Amino acid sequence: MPKIDGAKFIKCIREDPKLKEIPVIIVSAAISDESPDLDEIKADFYLFKGPVEQIKKNTTKILKRIEGERKEVGDISPVFGIEGMYKRAVVTELMSMKKHWEVVLENMGEAVIETDTDLKITYVNSTARNIFKKTEGQIIGIHLYELFRTESLRKIKAVVEEISSSCNSQVKTLTIPYDKYVLKIVVTNLIEDNKNTGTILIAEDVTDYHTKVRELTLANERLKKMQARLVQEAKFSMLGHLSATITKEIENPLISALSYITLLLRGKKKDETIYSKLEIIQEEIQRARSMIRDLIDFGGGEETKLDWIEINEILQRITSLIKHRADSSNVKLVENYDKNLPPIYADADKLKQVFINLINNAFEAMSHGGILTITTSITADESSSPSEARKCIQIKFTDTGEGISPEFLPQIFNPFFSAKPDTHATGLGLSTSLKAIQELGGTIEADSKVGVGSTFTVKIPLLNETVEK
Repeated sequence: MPKIDGAKFIKCIREDPKLKEIPVIIVSAAISDESPDLDEIKADFYLFKGPVEQIKKNTTKILKRIEGERKEVGDISPVFGIEGMYKRAVVTELMSMKKHWEVVLENMGEAVIETDTDLKITYVNSTARNIFKKTEGQIIGIHLYELFRTESLRKIKAVVEEISSSCNSQVKTLTIPYDKYVLKIVVTNLIEDNKNTGTILIAEDVTDYHTKVRELTLANERLKKMQARLVQEAKFSMLGHLSATITKEIENPLISALSYITLLLRGKKKDETIYSKLEIIQEEIQRARSMIRDLIDFGGGEETKLDWIEINEILQRITSLIKHRADSSNVKLVENYDKNLPPIYADADKLKQVFINLINNAFEAMSHGGILTITTSITADESSSPSEARKCIQIKFTDTGEGISPEFLPQIFNPFFSAKPDTHATGLGLSTSLKAIQELGGTIEADSKVGVGSTFTVKIPLLNETVEK
């Protein structure tokens, strides 16, 4: 049989419950130094070709044996006709070479699959059998595509069909997932007399390589985030020290000026022009004081009060206070809270201010109404390495507002930056919020699309004591 030797063919028959009882006779015209191992081959008889009369005689003996007639005296061997055969050096050499390459292929670290022109599998080595979790008998004779699953079949088809239709030697490489493996497959065609006679696939298990590449990519992403965070923290630290130094020096004169203006405004309105200007001065001083208070908060002026707190409870208190504002602004509030959130050790007032800042930003982005969705959940902490596998509490604020321009998005957490230059915003709200979350080892990330809306995601890592508590 082309592509499949007799021993392999018999093995496939013996593994098939429907065929295993059929008597099998191997007929051969060649003999080498290696006698046939019938126990291994599992054939019933082995018939060597010779003179026609001798073949007829031996065939009759075999048929009688199959039919269960009495064996002739001394006639117990299942091998017939070997006495008339002569060992030929060329046959011995060829069979030895064939066995050598069979051993090499069988013990290769790569999976090897060979098919005929109809893509029926004619050879498969032990590595391939292990990967596909099938015996040789289950694989030999089936169509190549039966081995592969839906997610990788399309890629395999595209490459194999291109190669198998060519009469020129072709080599293509592709990488596919299979079960728990990632396989790098080299596909080539067999050309004899300018005709395509089959296809060979050699698959290498590159799972470890891809795992290491993925881990390296994740580690690189974590490193970039850590670098950005360190730069941001250094910027915050410098600004915090600066603000702590100058705020008191600025605030004291402002308080004095504001006190005198307040006294003047309590007097009689003798000059409306002067009076209106004094009111403007009063408003501007109050705005300056508001900015100073933001700077004090940013610099960490207030004492941190740590305690075990429930994130869901804080959010519910805030939303109960803003429901009237939501109704009057035509904003629908949607709350999706994970009831299994563990408590965290943090400053409740600071977290409350962070959430209020993010909610206020969402309202400002939905000046014509919209939907604000607040979601809490437990998720993986991407900033930790896979071996640590830390978890974190995730709080998402998603609005359907006007969105943030891509040119502004990378800058929104910078101190004093505001995407709304026509307002009196100090540009410290998001900076202060990020600083407060970073003090807990967490992050705030923004994702936005103009005309669609924005999502601000707060992640706070869970400490071991938080989980145990």
